[in-house]
Amino acid sequence: MTPALQIYFQAEKKAGMFFVAIGILACWVGASLFMKAAAPFYIGFALPILAIGILQLVVGTTITRRTDQQLDDLERLLVTEPAEFRQTEEPRMAKVMRNFITLRRVELVLVVVGVFLYFWQQEWLFSKGLGLGLALQAGIALVADYFAEKRAHPYHSFISTLPSAP
Repeated sequence: MTPALQIYFQAEKKAGMFFVAIGILACWVGASLFMKAAAPFYIGFALPILAIGILQLVVGTTITRRTDQQLDDLERLLVTEPAEFRQTEEPRMAKVMRNFITLRRVELVLVVVGVFLYFWQQEWLFSKGLGLGLALQAGIALVADYFAEKRAHPYHSFISTLPSAP
């Protein structure tokens, strides 16, 4: 059992559970606002909260469900075939690391668009609510992905220390 492997995947599972919790809360808030709110601001706020909340719920559930099996499979592979482990995990983690760059750019754009919409509109209208909800949810995703990327670096480095396939 390798500590880097264990630490990475245990943290991934915790992050998945965090996303499930945030997704449930966001779906509850978004749905409640849709059902009870009459003011356009709250409808605008509810849209990104609910839409991104559903995405958080799906992503969190997927990560949480697959992590234990993925960890078991990779531990077995690492013990029996370290070179094959590296051959499998190195490209996967390289793609994960590239995806963090793309996600960060998209999330930053969404935060900026959300802040712009919020401050651009003086009245408490749909677009102001949309901006606030978008900035809030994109900001949460940005922070979560920052920590996910931070967790991934040591694991990615560990993979590169393993022997390559001949």
